[in-house]
Parts: sequence; C-alpha cells; structure tokens
Amino acid sequence: MSYGFSKKERLLKRSDFARVSKLGTRLSTKHFLVLVASGPGLGHHRLGITVGRHVGGAVFRNRIKRLVREYFRLNKREILPDSISTGADIVVIAKAGCPYLKLDDVTGELEACWPKL
Repeated sequence: MSYGFSKKERLLKRSDFARVSKLGTRLSTKHFLVLVASGPGLGHHRLGITVGRHVGGAVFRNRIKRLVREYFRLNKREILPDSISTGADIVVIAKAGCPYLKLDDVTGELEACWPKL
C-alpha cells in the first residue's frame, strides 16, 4: 500500500469542486465542512481542500491544508471503504477557528464524518 499523495489523488479543477459542491453530501463538524460525491470511476478517492482567509494568514491556511492532506495520506484506504472500487471525490472546507488544531484533532473530527454517510 502506498502512503504517497500523488497528483491523480487531488481535485485540481474548479469544475470538479463545483460538481462536488452541487451534488455532494454535506457533513459538518466543529471546524470542517466535508462534501462527498461519487467520483468519475477512477478506482481511488480524490481530495480537494479549501481554506479561506477567514481562517487566518497564509501560514495558518497552509498548515491546515498540510494537516488535512496528511490525514488523507495516512487513512485513504479506511475512508469510505465501500466506494473504493469506484472512488469518491472529497472536498474539505475549513471553518474559522481551526488554525491551532493538531493532527490528532483533525483526525478525530474527520473520522467522525465517515460513519454518518
């Protein structure tokens, strides 16, 4: 099993973000809004992260993105295991008040989302 986070596992196009936003299931935690939509059948999940300026300066925004990417990188096989064959597109939107989270905090919040789907 690869623990990398390659370019094919990322949502990069605005149209993909818009599709997930329009068609996806919304889950909310204290610090994140998670949108999940069925993927285009690639056989793996793709992740997109949005962190706005309301979270803080560039240092804080980049830190949150790194933490979410690290969570996804380490847990990508356990996230939505039923849809592994088709893959899912996942967008994580950070809410205000999350710049000081640790990896354990991010992991706890995001892991609580998956059983709700």
